[in-house]
Formats: sequence, C-alpha cells, structure tokens
Amino acid sequence: MALLNLGDTVQLKSGGPVMTVVKLTLKQVTCTWFDEHNVLQAPTTFPRDAVKAAASPESPTDEARENEKFGYA
Repeated sequence: MALLNLGDTVQLKSGGPVMTVVKLTLKQVTCTWFDEHNVLQAPTTFPRDAVKAAASPESPTDEARENEKFGYA
C-alpha cells in the first residue's frame, strides 16, 4: 500500500467513487465523498488494503490552457 496522507484521494480497489481521506490509522482509512447527486456522504472507514490511490486527472499543458483562455482550441 502506498503512503497515504490526509486529503489524498483514493478509490476502493473494487471500484466506486473517488473519495477524500479524512482519517488514517495503521490498518484503516476513513473517507468521505460526494454521491451522484452531489450530496456529501458521511465518513466511512475501510481497511487500508481495500483502497488505492485515485488516478489524478491529467492536467492540461500550459499551451492547452493558453489556447483555451484565448479561444484557440
């Protein structure tokens, strides 16, 4: 299991929503997330072995940001 920190985003290894880590212990991670209706879900605790780091969305390059800003997309 990769090192986790408070505020990191994770997902269950079996899939599901991207969640934010709000509490850590040696064996457990507590997360919260927004459901499909944008409602914040109560913190839920999972075994650390059940979660993985969430894939980071690819950030646009500087050129892509500038093209979008100036309407050259």
